[in-house]
Amino acid sequence: MPLRLANDLTFRCPSLHVAAERTRSGGRTWHYQFDLSGAEGKPVTHGSEIAYVLGQEGEDDTSPAPLAAYWVNFAATGDPNGPGLPQWPLFGREARSLEFTPAGPRQVTGLAADRCSLRAAP
Repeated sequence: MPLRLANDLTFRCPSLHVAAERTRSGGRTWHYQFDLSGAEGKPVTHGSEIAYVLGQEGEDDTSPAPLAAYWVNFAATGDPNGPGLPQWPLFGREARSLEFTPAGPRQVTGLAADRCSLRAAP
């Protein structure tokens, strides 16, 4: 739990703050949480998703984390969603995120809200 709290306060809460501010200013915003271990069971760390985006973790069309497809769609259209992918919701006032897990992407709402409320600064 101490490591999760440190990660939340250092990375997750600031990213959620930016997503909320961008939403408040009228921007279309998508937020995600990456929760897949790396090669050889390495823990998830800042930037762990990059290997999945670049296809270095054996990702394919049936992978639980189709990150490359989402990123390509976003670069091409400004929206990560596309055919055959689970819907990635806009962050919106509901604070929706897409969580990438071993079971596949899933929508979550209010990610880390309890821990982020402990943080006085963005």
